Amino acid sequence: MPEISDLEPRHPYRIQADGLYVTLTSENGDVQVKPDYKHEERFHEQIWTLEPAIGGTFGFRGTNSKFLGVNNYGHVGASVDIIREWERFSFERTENGYYFVVYWRDSKHYLFKPPNEEYLEATPHIGDATPMTIEDLL
Repeated sequence: MPEISDLEPRHPYRIQADGLYVTLTSENGDVQVKPDYKHEERFHEQIWTLEPAIGGTFGFRGTNSKFLGVNNYGHVGASVDIIREWERFSFERTENGYYFVVYWRDSKHYLFKPPNEEYLEATPHIGDATPMTIEDLL
């Protein structure tokens, strides 16, 4: 797992949560966590390009050219062309990976994968956050 300081702009990565990969499942920006597609035709759906944002934050652009972010309901998707506050991520390191941090509705939230579900959402509670890893594809 690379260090956050080693992440390179415009570089392809995969994001893993709870043993599954953050996957763009439709052109309209639906995102789910799915098994490894590395040896499948749909592998491109799991590739995210890192884009620098302000204040040491990052955005992740999917193959639909949209940015990963949090919608009005707190669910994670990829449906906007620009990095706004709720598409800017920072990270907090844990022994198991990173917590993805996003400022949504004027407060700090963490990405969370509910048990037995295939989606990610934002939670204000660090105790609910899902540790995530970033896989360098180059």
